[in-house]
Amino acid sequence: MSVDTDVIFDCAMRVGGQLELRRQKDNLFLRVARVLGGICPASGDGSPFYAVCFGQLPDANKSGRKKLIFLGEAEGELPDSFFDRLVELSRKFFSWHWCFNTSDADDIAVESLRRLLANHMTQRDIVQIRLIPALTMNWGTGVSVIQQWVADKALEIRPGTVLAAQLGRMTKADRQVSRRNVFYAPDALRAILGHAASGHRHNWSGGYTEKKGFYY
Repeated sequence: MSVDTDVIFDCAMRVGGQLELRRQKDNLFLRVARVLGGICPASGDGSPFYAVCFGQLPDANKSGRKKLIFLGEAEGELPDSFFDRLVELSRKFFSWHWCFNTSDADDIAVESLRRLLANHMTQRDIVQIRLIPALTMNWGTGVSVIQQWVADKALEIRPGTVLAAQLGRMTKADRQVSRRNVFYAPDALRAILGHAASGHRHNWSGGYTEKKGFYY
């Protein structure tokens, strides 16, 4: 899995009506159109909760896609510690809406995620975070879409992350049948790209609108 950037952004800031990613140590900034978040619920087969968020650049590259830049991820087996990290990511990057897959989804796991998150927000008096169903996209199509974004140099993923590791060990066989219990990080990314492909103009970011082939 090739990675095009090693810049780590600390937070997002609103500046003059724009959304900017910031690296505080040298005040490096990058303007983005929006921040997109994807989430995969824990399930009975042992997979943990997982979430990832990306900043999307305002202008399309040569392939016609608006590049997504990895910002952060959260993983955890315990709901409260995971949701604390989810809230932290939401506050840092203005990512208050998190999409999840409805295709080949475990309805019980999704309903449990909704209930646990609602309870967590009530206990901590948080009202902003919302879960949004993504465009229906089956597993094979979703993985192919991820591969196409990588080939089009429109997806930057930080090395050493859970997402990079899972994409890096995905085989051609893993593409054919859903293995979201093993590849839960790509599943969350599939939700982001599925939602982006739908052309949905959801207000994602607190008031702001808008080795090629990693399996063998």
